[in-house]
Amino acid sequence: MSGSERPPLNPGSVFDLPLLTEAVGSLGKNADHARTIQKHALKSNGKAWEEVSEGQDLPKTVIKMLKEDFVRTTSKVVERRESKDGTIKMVVRLQDGLEVETVVIPMSPGYSTICLSSQVGCAMGCTFCATGMLGLKGSLTAGEIIEQVVHAKDACPDRNIRNVVFMGMGEPLMNYEAVLTACCTLTDQKTFSLPSTSITVSTVGVVSAIRRLARDAPWVRLAFSLHSPDQEARKVIIPSANKYPLKEIISAIEYFSEKSGSRVMIEYTVLQGTNASEEHAEAVGELLEGKEVVVNLIPYNPTSVSEVYQVPSPEVVEAMWQILVKKYKIKTTIRQQHGVDIGGACGQLAFQREGGTLLPDMEAYANRPKPAKENHHQSKQIQRPKANIHIAVAMLSVIAAAMAWYMQSIQ
Repeated sequence: MSGSERPPLNPGSVFDLPLLTEAVGSLGKNADHARTIQKHALKSNGKAWEEVSEGQDLPKTVIKMLKEDFVRTTSKVVERRESKDGTIKMVVRLQDGLEVETVVIPMSPGYSTICLSSQVGCAMGCTFCATGMLGLKGSLTAGEIIEQVVHAKDACPDRNIRNVVFMGMGEPLMNYEAVLTACCTLTDQKTFSLPSTSITVSTVGVVSAIRRLARDAPWVRLAFSLHSPDQEARKVIIPSANKYPLKEIISAIEYFSEKSGSRVMIEYTVLQGTNASEEHAEAVGELLEGKEVVVNLIPYNPTSVSEVYQVPSPEVVEAMWQILVKKYKIKTTIRQQHGVDIGGACGQLAFQREGGTLLPDMEAYANRPKPAKENHHQSKQIQRPKANIHIAVAMLSVIAAAMAWYMQSIQ
């Protein structure tokens, strides 16, 4: 068994829908029982299968199979830390002892965005990212991905999930089948019932998988990690760029936008002295001008993996924003960082044992359908930081009516 291969789960996860459906079918029973089981397991919070199945008319053979071969969660939360801003970072230990990190980010009152990991470590090797420096230890099953959401719901029962973002550990499109299955499970009306537009998958640019996702699940929202507008410079920051030329990636995201009818989010980590000059902003503008995208500028968060990169000043990020918005008419936001005080900001995952992940709710902004007609008047969405958080921009709404009004105001 290679270092990136993992043993099959035993017992299996009840939230692995293909596995559960196959097991129910092998008993000659209706496959719909699998969704019923998931629905009630989600609400059970550790109850015995007899209690979960009470009143659900599940065959005794199915209950017996569940008791012998499945558990509600194959993983467990071994560490939980809460930031001053309310962000919760969880270290989730998998059945084989490997660990991933999951983050629950509070947004408007009563709502959260959940940042999920899809792999243990990552093979992409991004030089500014703690996870990228770990290398790939293994890929998660669909059930293990979904279990992160279950743990988040158990930890925060008073919060509803607004968005799920695959921006934690790993390259989601290098674990394509499991991530796609997880996306389908999360949007299944019989189980989690999340709106299809609430799921965002982030990638460094796996070209064939982007095109495949456009065909298989155009309802999923796509985010592309650009980080440099120059192919050669991008190879230094993101070694995987040697395999995926920028020109081909841009073509693939245009294909995705066409198939999905939605904008693609362009993530750009701003690294002082590397990709943060006004000339870089000009190059990004020239690359993306006229395309159906939203640029998200992400101020670099320091990690222990590199002394090369520096945190940009707010003025540097602001200057890039001005160029993209004013000159190139590209919708652009500055990312709000959550959980910085617990090692929970973008790129900081995995190298602090007691550290975490990140993410903001600007996904709701990028996920808006493309308007019939663009109005290039840009509303500068700058929200001054809380005491321990970097300069930030995010979509925040208190009630649905306020959100609807704000959506219109920035068009």
